[in-house]
Amino acid sequence: MKKIYLSIAALAVAVGAVAQTAKAPTPGLHKATLAPGAKVPYSVNKSTQAPLQRTAGGPVHYQLDPIEQVMIQKGLDLTSANPNQDIFITGVHQDSTVMFSSSQGTRAISDMFVGSILDPKSTYLQNTFQPLFSANDAYTIDSVYILGSYVKKTSAIDTLYVWFVWGDTTSTSTAFSKITTGTAWVAPISGWRKNILCPKVQGAVAGPGNKVSPSAPATNKYLQKYVLQPADSVTTNGRIRYIEIPLTTPVSVPANNVVSCFYTFAPGGAYTSGQVAYTLGGSPQVINGFAGAIWAQNNPALTQLSDYADHQVDATSWNMGVSYDKRARHAAGSAAYNNRINGDLTQSPIIVYAVSGTSTVGMKELESKGFSLGQNVPNPFNGQSTVTYNIDKEATSAVFTVTDVMGRVISTEKADASKGTHTITLGNHSAGVYYYSLNVDGNVTTKKMIAQ
Repeated sequence: MKKIYLSIAALAVAVGAVAQTAKAPTPGLHKATLAPGAKVPYSVNKSTQAPLQRTAGGPVHYQLDPIEQVMIQKGLDLTSANPNQDIFITGVHQDSTVMFSSSQGTRAISDMFVGSILDPKSTYLQNTFQPLFSANDAYTIDSVYILGSYVKKTSAIDTLYVWFVWGDTTSTSTAFSKITTGTAWVAPISGWRKNILCPKVQGAVAGPGNKVSPSAPATNKYLQKYVLQPADSVTTNGRIRYIEIPLTTPVSVPANNVVSCFYTFAPGGAYTSGQVAYTLGGSPQVINGFAGAIWAQNNPALTQLSDYADHQVDATSWNMGVSYDKRARHAAGSAAYNNRINGDLTQSPIIVYAVSGTSTVGMKELESKGFSLGQNVPNPFNGQSTVTYNIDKEATSAVFTVTDVMGRVISTEKADASKGTHTITLGNHSAGVYYYSLNVDGNVTTKKMIAQ
């Protein structure tokens, strides 16, 4: 995650209307940048963000956006001029009768709640490919950071309603619902994963106001109301900043539970149906409004549903985006969805979780071999790619070798054998499948990579 956050200030961030779950993509994108002076989570981070390079379990203090970590570990490009995934924004409001406007037109804000799910048992949350916590470990969320665009037009005092819901996914009678059939999606999405997790909600009825809330019992949910400050406003529409949401009472998540954080914007001033709550070059904004930042596919370009790729999908975990739209709120969506938030495999709001606890997860590769070898990033790649490896203690020798599928040696080089984390840069390779190996004092680990 550090890679994208440290480079985002220089990145032209595409924002605008994005494709919803099973709808054709909406053309027309807008540009935005990180607001001047905006801080990213690491500027206030109290812990070390290095991967958990340890040979046994121990304390964990980590900040992460789960969807971004899935994409990074899959080797996706998030930072170039034409990345696989980019940052878009979408209007978020508790009332679906207010409007989002742009040069492409004015439409009702569709997202009532947006959020994501964190499953800390995933092997895609850090570049060591070890989970943060095992199924036997409880953990705590003490704050989150929401990336969004808050624009004040009046002196009204506005609030973000930030909900947390957690539960054991083997029994979904309390906090979550599961969809376990591909018929919930259209192709190609239906082929990626059949199991989709959705927080249950209540209050899906017509009428203005904050009618929707989790239907989980009090023991499985927590609401943090955050009063937005003038400093949270970006002033200029289309600019984004991280808003830190410290929890008055940290959320203690039991072992083998996943947690979902999702939020809505609750305005403090008067507003009426049809008013523009956020604008990107269309009709003028007249009331305070909020647009949430989301990950969505940029390359391949989305012109039809068949263009979707499984960029955000980790089939081994429940990490995914969630949203609750106006059709579900007014009970106009499908019967399968109007009592839940939609689990989304194609886009995810950007929420950084601050996670802590005592983990029993150890680095198995470090324990058995004394070193660990990461996946090259990006992968697939065209041009250069990098490989990170970690050596637990001083070694006598380390050799890095690349071979083709026939076992022929393409390149070999001496590598740094000292204790610590090291990086190797891979040069240009002809298109094809290759294997790279690290030999440390006779112990070898091999991984596959793809050149395009």
